[in-house]
Amino acid sequence: MQEFEGRPSKRPFTKEELQKLLDRADDEAELIEATGKKCWQAAYRDAVMVKLGYSYGLTLHTLDLFPSERGGLIVESTFLRRLRRYLNELGMPAHGLDLHSLRRSYATHLLEAGWDPRFVQHQMGHEYASTTGIYQFVSDDFRSTTLRASLDRTMDQTLGKQSGGQRGSVRSNTRGGSPS
Repeated sequence: MQEFEGRPSKRPFTKEELQKLLDRADDEAELIEATGKKCWQAAYRDAVMVKLGYSYGLTLHTLDLFPSERGGLIVESTFLRRLRRYLNELGMPAHGLDLHSLRRSYATHLLEAGWDPRFVQHQMGHEYASTTGIYQFVSDDFRSTTLRASLDRTMDQTLGKQSGGQRGSVRSNTRGGSPS
């Protein structure tokens, strides 16, 4: 079973990867600004675009909001090159990560944080839940934690019923006598 049937080669950023990327983009703007060069504004713009891509999702229409330093508008390939450079500098594999991974990450992180899937659907701007479903990735750690919590609840309920509602007081008595 694949984690994502739509395009299994694409994936969201983990929370740790995303934080490193956001920090790297901010650091780039600060480093350039400290040199006194005018191009710090382009780096700042790109840091904002990374954050916007995570919280809203970058599309060709949102890229039109950002002018380039040469007077035109930012094109996707320019921003993608910057993103790949950051990933390379951070030692992150670029395979499976792209601009749309920011959007995938937003949906995944909301779901992992316990937000209602209907709210996530609304945040993503999807009319149908099935559309949002293709963005619903969850990390291995989240799956393990959720499964463990579910198993723990089931065991607590089962053991609680066996002990007359008192957790932790179940004693094994194979001889049929009173517990010692």
